[in-house]
Amino acid sequence: MRTPLEPDVVSSDSTNSVREQLRQVNQRLNEVQRDFVRSKEEVGETTKGGSPFAPEILDKPIPSSFRLSTLEPYDGSIDPTEHVAAFRA
Repeated sequence: MRTPLEPDVVSSDSTNSVREQLRQVNQRLNEVQRDFVRSKEEVGETTKGGSPFAPEILDKPIPSSFRLSTLEPYDGSIDPTEHVAAFRA
């Protein structure tokens, strides 16, 4: 004949220890979430495909006389160091 199963008995010390561990895990999770949100705010538009430049740079007007140089692609026929050196100011 089977006897009914008795529920497991857990000491209050053990329960308190588990509760404290859970509290610490939740606290750390909240910190990580806060840091994540803060880092997303700092990155701003760059993750959305926008400009990587800070507003201080973006707000500066581009002179009307500005012309972008024509950049020749590297074709492999010369030393790559020479090719890169041609673009240095």
